Amino acid sequence: MVMKILVTGANGFIGSNLVKKLIEAGHQVDAMVLKGTNEEFIKDLNCKIVYGDVTQKETLEGLFHDIEVVYHLAAVPSSEWSNRIVNINFEGTKNVVEECIKQGVRRLVFMSSLVVHGFKDFEGADESTPLIKAKWYKRPYIKSKILCENYLRGKHDEMEIVIIRPGFTIFGPHDILTSKELIGRLDSGKNVPNINGGGAKMCYIYVENLADILVLAGSRPEAAGKTYLAADNSPPYITMKRFNKAICEELGRKPSKGSIPYLLAAPFVTLLDLIYRLFLRKKLPLISMYTLKVAKFNLFFQSNKVEQELGYTSKISFKEAVKRTVEWYKNYFSED
Repeated sequence: MVMKILVTGANGFIGSNLVKKLIEAGHQVDAMVLKGTNEEFIKDLNCKIVYGDVTQKETLEGLFHDIEVVYHLAAVPSSEWSNRIVNINFEGTKNVVEECIKQGVRRLVFMSSLVVHGFKDFEGADESTPLIKAKWYKRPYIKSKILCENYLRGKHDEMEIVIIRPGFTIFGPHDILTSKELIGRLDSGKNVPNINGGGAKMCYIYVENLADILVLAGSRPEAAGKTYLAADNSPPYITMKRFNKAICEELGRKPSKGSIPYLLAAPFVTLLDLIYRLFLRKKLPLISMYTLKVAKFNLFFQSNKVEQELGYTSKISFKEAVKRTVEWYKNYFSED
C-alpha cells in the first residue's frame, strides 16, 4: 500500500538512506530539512523537500497535513555535548508529536538509542531490559533519549508510536562524521589503538539494513505501540578490533596495533571532552567519553523481536557492508 510519509532530519546520515528506501518501496515522501543545511544526499531523489525547525512550532504548521506516517530522525548527535541537545532532541520531539496529533498523523516512528539502557556489560540483552532514570546521567544526549521515550509512551492513546533503538555502531554511506574521522585516519596509515584490547562485544547495524527495519516499522500493523531493537545478526556482534581490521583490509592497509587501558585513557578523554565543550562545540572529537564507554563494555543486544514479529532479515552481510562503506568513502572524500 502506497503511503504519504514525512521524514524529519531527512538530509542526515540515516535520514537520507531511509528516504531512498521509502521511495524504492513506492511511497510518496516529504523530506523535512532545516533550512540552510546540506541537501546533497537527497536533492536528486524523487521526494519533496520541505523546510521546518523542530524547535520552532510555527514552522511545522501544515507540514503534516495528509501525512500518514512520520519518521522522526531529526536530532543532535551523541558525540556532541551541549545543553541544546535536550532542547532539540526532547522539546523538538514534543513539538513534532503535538503537530502530528493536531494534523491527524496516524503513526510516528521515533529513532531512539540503546544508550537508554546505560553503560554496563550486556550479554544478549533485548528490548525488555529496563531503562535507566534520566536524572542519573549528566550527558545531555542520553538524558534526551530517555525523556523522549518516556514522553512517547504517554501518547499511545492519541496515535500509533513505534520506537526503534539501533545498534551502538551504525555505519555506511553518507556518514560524513565517523567515516571521515575513523576511516580517514586508518586510510592515512595513522594508528587507532584499541581500548582494553578492543575485544568488547558490540551490537552494530549497517545503515541500509537499518533503513529496511524502519520501513517495516512504519508499514506493518503489528508494529504499532512496540519498541524494537535494530541490530545486524550476521555475525550477531562485532568487536572494535574486528571492525577496524575489516576496514583496513578493504583499504589495503595494515591493521592498527597497540592497546590503551580504559583507566589510562579515561582522564585524557575527560579533559578532551571538556575542551570540546568549552572551545570546539561545532567540532566532533575522534573519541569522547561516550565512544570510550562503547569500547569498554560488552554491549551485546539481540534483535530477535524485529525478526520474529516483522519478518526482518539482514540483507547485507557485515563483510559486504564494510566493502560498500569504504567504497563510498573513497568516492566521496576523493572529491575533497
